[in-house]
Amino acid sequence: MTIQLTILGSSSAVPTKTRNTSAQFLHFLNHRLLIDCGEAAINTMVRLGLPFVQLDYIFISHLHTDHILGLPGLLSSFALKNRTKPLTIFSPQGLKELMEPLIGPTEQLPYPLNWSIVETTESMIILDEKSFTVETIPLFHRVPTTGYLFREKQRPPNIKKDAIAKYGLSIDQIKAAKKGLEVQDAQGQLLDNQELTIGSPLPRSYAYCSDTMYDESVAERVKGVSLLYHEATYLDELRDLVQARGHATALEAARIAQKAGVGQLLLGHFSTRYKDVSRLEQEAKTIFSNAYAVSDGRVYDVFSSP
Repeated sequence: MTIQLTILGSSSAVPTKTRNTSAQFLHFLNHRLLIDCGEAAINTMVRLGLPFVQLDYIFISHLHTDHILGLPGLLSSFALKNRTKPLTIFSPQGLKELMEPLIGPTEQLPYPLNWSIVETTESMIILDEKSFTVETIPLFHRVPTTGYLFREKQRPPNIKKDAIAKYGLSIDQIKAAKKGLEVQDAQGQLLDNQELTIGSPLPRSYAYCSDTMYDESVAERVKGVSLLYHEATYLDELRDLVQARGHATALEAARIAQKAGVGQLLLGHFSTRYKDVSRLEQEAKTIFSNAYAVSDGRVYDVFSSP
């Protein structure tokens, strides 16, 4: 099943001609998720043909305007589209109080809306679906901020087609073998499960870290993830400015990726001072070669880490 990330916005506080503020659409297996919601998020989803009305969950990292200003229009559009499907929004405390003066009381919306407050100082699983979990990542910004770790659950092994034919396996025997239970042949002999099944790929995972200062505890939280998105607002030559504003450099993002041993690093949340973000990508590659500067509208597949 597909895990695909679409970048809706990759600029920092101010949009540019080619970059909107922070927002991402994550197609995670059979769920559709929105991560942050900058002001042009709904426009971009419409332009790209993404099924925004079918969103299952929204995850907000913090309450700075460049991460939430798209929410009033999006939530109002759901009402105009006659949505009845329930929606849960995960965010640090205070989002409901900011939104309701703009969208009206939650209770008057035509769809059930749940505001789920997340703790930003410790990591915890906030969502446990059949096929994946979502865990928070404490981040270090000027206001309470959290990242999110989306982790696929281990899939059951696959049955070898030749084993089905060789032993004439029934549906019940196939189900048992996939669960690791004992399976006998027609003569009552116990079959070796390894002869019947082939292991499924390693679970895939995606970690979203924006906005945040450099902190090595983040590397521990995202250890071994398939794909990491880490803010890279500035080049490392502006370290003093970075610390004052609570952000990270491309070099620091690469250090996190290297320490965590991730599969791939995506850089974003770029300052508008950089017309050519390839400079940030090049800086990150000096430490972590599998690093790439994102662009709005680009789709990234999430694969199992080697």
